[in-house]
Amino acid sequence: MGTSDQKQKVSLFRIVFSFLLFPIMVVIVIPCLLSLNAHQLFTQNIFRFPAQKLAAGFLVSSGLTLLVITNIAFIRIGNGTLAPWDPPKNLVVSGPYKYVCQPMIIGVLLILFGEIFLFGSQGSIAWFTFYLIANLIYPPLSEEKALIKRFGDAFREYQKNVPAWIPRCKPWIPPKEK
Repeated sequence: MGTSDQKQKVSLFRIVFSFLLFPIMVVIVIPCLLSLNAHQLFTQNIFRFPAQKLAAGFLVSSGLTLLVITNIAFIRIGNGTLAPWDPPKNLVVSGPYKYVCQPMIIGVLLILFGEIFLFGSQGSIAWFTFYLIANLIYPPLSEEKALIKRFGDAFREYQKNVPAWIPRCKPWIPPKEK
């Protein structure tokens, strides 16, 4: 096996490992563990409506699509993964990142919101709320400082022009692309 084949396999391992460790943990493993340990909170339906499963399917598939697209951008453009120990080496400002700074987290939130509709439980609402609050606090306190350190003025310019959570109507085009 050649060196490039080994490098590609290591890359694939890093990608799969980071994806399994983060999004899968947040949207599947933790809700399942919480459900097992707080069964009442996760099995008691607090609301029902006719299109509940349809709404859940739409939200989960939208979130999953956004999550996959952003991860592909991290891999192809950023030359890294979503894992903090293997971050993108290049600043990713294309695709969904032209509209909003946190599309990956928004994708996870859409999936978790879909789980609220799917399960209709207090536990799914509590987990969504916890994850949302954690991600409103963590990026400004830690992640953004690391991005400024890694990408400097390019990230500052991006951050100045692209909102963190509410997407822009028109895509942001970096100055060198105009």
